[in-house]
Amino acid sequence: MEISKVDLHLHTTVSDGTDTPSELLEKVRGSGLRYFSITDHDAIKASKILPTLLQKDDPVYIAGVEFSTKDEHGKYHILGFGYDPSGAPINQIVELGHTYRMKKVRARLEKLNEMFGISFPEEERESLFAMDNPGKPHMGNLM
Repeated sequence: MEISKVDLHLHTTVSDGTDTPSELLEKVRGSGLRYFSITDHDAIKASKILPTLLQKDDPVYIAGVEFSTKDEHGKYHILGFGYDPSGAPINQIVELGHTYRMKKVRARLEKLNEMFGISFPEEERESLFAMDNPGKPHMGNLM
C-alpha cells in the first residue's frame, strides 16, 4: 500500500499565511504532497483562485476553510472541505465571518488605545480595514 503525503491545513495571505495562493501552490508543487487544501480563516478567496492556477500534474486540491467559534466551554477551530466556492451558502457564512472579524479588529484597536494609549495613524488603520481578512498577525505587524 502506498502512503500519500497530505496537508489539509494550509493558510495564505488571504488570512494569516505568509504566501499568496500562487506562491503557496509553487511550494506545494515542490513538496511531494499528493493532496492539499487551503483552509484560510473565514475566507474562501484562495479556493476561488487556486483552481485557475492548477496544472494537469499538480497535487489534488480540495477546497477548504477554517471557522473559529466559541461557547461556554472554550474556543474551537472547525475545518470544512469539499464545498463549491461559488455556492451561496458558503459565501453567506464567509461574509458573516468577515463582518464578525472586522468588529473584532475594531474592538482590539479600541482596547489597545484605551488600555495602553496605543493608536495608529488613519492610513495604517485604513490599510488594515482594506485587507481581505485582517486578524491578530496583521495587527501585530502594525505594532
